[in-house]
Amino acid sequence: MYFKIGKEGKFLKFPKTIQRLNIGKLGHTGGRLRQVRVIPKYGQYVVELVFACPLATKMTEKGKYMAIDLGIDNLATIVTTTGSRPVLVKGKHIKSINQYYNKRKAHFLGILRQGKKPKEGQHTSRRLERLHQIRHRKIKDLFHKAS
Repeated sequence: MYFKIGKEGKFLKFPKTIQRLNIGKLGHTGGRLRQVRVIPKYGQYVVELVFACPLATKMTEKGKYMAIDLGIDNLATIVTTTGSRPVLVKGKHIKSINQYYNKRKAHFLGILRQGKKPKEGQHTSRRLERLHQIRHRKIKDLFHKAS
């Protein structure tokens, strides 16, 4: 399939249809559209646009470096050579969210799968999808705040 961005750069045109998707300022990135991904997610669709943009290389000042150490209990430890204080991003809250999610998922799956063989019956429900969506939103928010 070949997707195109309209001349005004605001709409993504779907192939073989007159349907258009408003993408706003994304069409004005200055790059070339390389890929469009349409991903079904929780009863809706997510459209991901991949652009190829030219990179302008810029010379940086020598001697200034930053290191990021990713972990579990501490999500990230960030240090620099500029003399600024190190930054520590805690990850225990994310671990707590995951632990609660796994506990509730096991409980709901136990109710849903009660008396069924491994390849029989349902493996998901609205309640499980909603639980997963809530977890996804909480973790996405925490990662966004950390970044």
